[in-house]
Amino acid sequence: MTLSEVAARTGLTRAGARRILLTLAQLGYVTVEGRQFRLSARILDLGFAYLSSMPFWDLAEPIMEAIANAVLEPYAAAEQPPDRDWIDGIRLVCRSPALQGEYLRTQYATQQALAQAIAVRTGADPADMLPAILAGAVAAATQVAIDRWLHADPPAALAPLVRRALNLIPGPVAPRHAERELTCHRPPHLRS
Repeated sequence: MTLSEVAARTGLTRAGARRILLTLAQLGYVTVEGRQFRLSARILDLGFAYLSSMPFWDLAEPIMEAIANAVLEPYAAAEQPPDRDWIDGIRLVCRSPALQGEYLRTQYATQQALAQAIAVRTGADPADMLPAILAGAVAAATQVAIDRWLHADPPAALAPLVRRALNLIPGPVAPRHAERELTCHRPPHLRS
């Protein structure tokens, strides 16, 4: 932008806008190319400083805990390692291409249902990326935990692995004291 454009948009005099722009340039927040002033990448430091002072995760914690509780609920009985013969049978079943395809379809549908539930709970537009990204991160963490569980030798308990995987998602995802539950409903085509 030119000096005149900055002055017009901010309502400052040209002299006032010039002093501010030159100060910002001296601090590295603005670059000057001829008569053009452009924000530099350093301006992001100001935004980050502001955002880091906000209690974002304090606000996000209840929803993240509710997500973790909803995801962990099906694994509640899996606090103990399974019998070695039982896990060997599960591994054999998991090698079936037909079951692998069905598992992927179910996982995708579950991830979509979780994204929808997150959007509803947070009041976000279902078309926003954040609910889908959160649901994808939760699905990926759960999948990694299940994969580790299937290949653990000796057999390991699944619930602690899922809990640990959810803890690795940036931000507080592990359940501590969720006040409200998040419910995910199976898509109609997956209901029995």
